[in-house]
Amino acid sequence: MTVFLLLGGCGSEPGSASSGRPNVLLVLIDTIRADHLSCYGYHRDTTPNLDSLAASGVRYSRMMSGSPWTLPSMTTIFTGLPERSHRARLRDRTFYGIDPSLPFMPILLKHSGYRTAAFFNVIYMSEHFGFHRGFDHFDCQGLVELWNSRAAGATVDSLLLWLDDRPVEEPFFAAIHLFDPHATYNPPSPYDVMWADPDYQGRFDSSWGVRSDMDDANSGVVQVDSAGIRNLLDLYDGELAYTDAQLGRLFAELRRRNLAGSTLVIVIGDHGEEFGDHGKFAHGHTLHAELLQVPLIIAGPGVPNGIVDSALVGSIDVMPTILAAAGVEPPEGLPGHDLMASGFDPDRTLPASGLGGSRQACVRRLDRKVIWEAATDSSVMYDQAADPREMSPLPSDSILLAEVLSYWATPPRGNPDAVPWTNAVRNELRDLGYIR
Repeated sequence: MTVFLLLGGCGSEPGSASSGRPNVLLVLIDTIRADHLSCYGYHRDTTPNLDSLAASGVRYSRMMSGSPWTLPSMTTIFTGLPERSHRARLRDRTFYGIDPSLPFMPILLKHSGYRTAAFFNVIYMSEHFGFHRGFDHFDCQGLVELWNSRAAGATVDSLLLWLDDRPVEEPFFAAIHLFDPHATYNPPSPYDVMWADPDYQGRFDSSWGVRSDMDDANSGVVQVDSAGIRNLLDLYDGELAYTDAQLGRLFAELRRRNLAGSTLVIVIGDHGEEFGDHGKFAHGHTLHAELLQVPLIIAGPGVPNGIVDSALVGSIDVMPTILAAAGVEPPEGLPGHDLMASGFDPDRTLPASGLGGSRQACVRRLDRKVIWEAATDSSVMYDQAADPREMSPLPSDSILLAEVLSYWATPPRGNPDAVPWTNAVRNELRDLGYIR
């Protein structure tokens, strides 16, 4: 299937922001591995619309999430700070949200004249955790019945209704979160049988909830045969194809509303998913590639076409990039870069951390990555050029190990309060598998 998508061009057109500043659409896809997108080399045609977006913009081939689960990784995207700095996390069975004293991208954009809206689908991105601040329109659903949470199609519909009602004289910042690739993997027809066998009779089918108690050292260890893993992967790919189709509909509507040429589109994943790669399932339990390597695609005004950028980039770069495009001065002390600007340090290192019950951190420089475990003060290194799946641990590089230890000692900029333990929060987190 061929999909033509044109989001470039900077000219003024009906429905575009009259200020000359671009609209910004931030697409946040939950639980998405970069290596399952066809534009990243996957063997299935899972994401033709995202492939077309990448062809009209920039695709980043070395993109690393800051954390392997939603709360800390999304907080990094919206604050520009790594987990050891913002401290939104799970610790000792207590959840901590976003410290309101930290810089928060929607607030900065709203104060600069942007009309802001959010369409989220998981409790970690609700007002309980502080994600509502700065949004003129805040819509977070899926807080009670997790597995019946709003699908991508309904989420896109909500965004389109908001676009129709917004003041056209103001530029907009809209953040849309699509939860569908998260377990359980139960895509709608025809995506449920696009690759999965409709006659599969094994235990690990679409009704199986992949859960992972992040305070349990044996979390996620599941005995499953190869047919079960294959079925989960088939259904997961179906979820990606469905999500991509709904994004194609959204992009087509931007064109129909004459908004494509004035809208910067950024697509990013919060974390990946494991399918037995290192003996486990789900996410949140390791810092391996299958959980940290996520897609990042940028297209729109001022973005070159058809570029594959191999620079090492991370979640901390999203906020500086959006603020620069919007003409907003970034807060002091942000470690990320504007991805549309030049001058990247080729020896840049990026950190990741934020496991729920295990005190680990990692840093990556080019293709070398060191993972350090605090409890044992032990570390391993991987060469992702030679070993992209991280199956062959090497002795750690002393310089990178020192970088990990320096990152771990980062003084916190955030000191968030514990999330109030209401029945709604408790029930949702139990459904997610983070408490019992």
